[in-house]
Amino acid sequence: MKAVEFVAGEPFRARVASRTRAGRRHFVDLQAMEWNGVCDCEDFQCNRVKAIKRKGLRKTATRCWHILAARNAWFDEFGPLLAFILDTDRNGKQLRLWVKAARLCVRLHSPLQRTAMGKDEA
Repeated sequence: MKAVEFVAGEPFRARVASRTRAGRRHFVDLQAMEWNGVCDCEDFQCNRVKAIKRKGLRKTATRCWHILAARNAWFDEFGPLLAFILDTDRNGKQLRLWVKAARLCVRLHSPLQRTAMGKDEA
């Protein structure tokens, strides 16, 4: 089992393994709170939310270990693709094609979309 597993069809949401409780996974939404991210762990809910109210968003101190792990895993998985797109795109055409392809991939990997297409019959 991977330490970070992204939710199918939702590239900014993940389940992250707990470091202190075997078998426990925490839900992380990287897009929430203006890309600061939120987590359902006790540290984030009890401590980090207070820091956000005091210091504002986008500070490392406002992100729990699970959010940081999900951000790192996201960058490891999608960073090379973004670098390729940005390094090779000079006139915007290739970027538009990649965005269309990415949207199609997300739709095809969405559980709801697969069911509608008859691919996940229960």
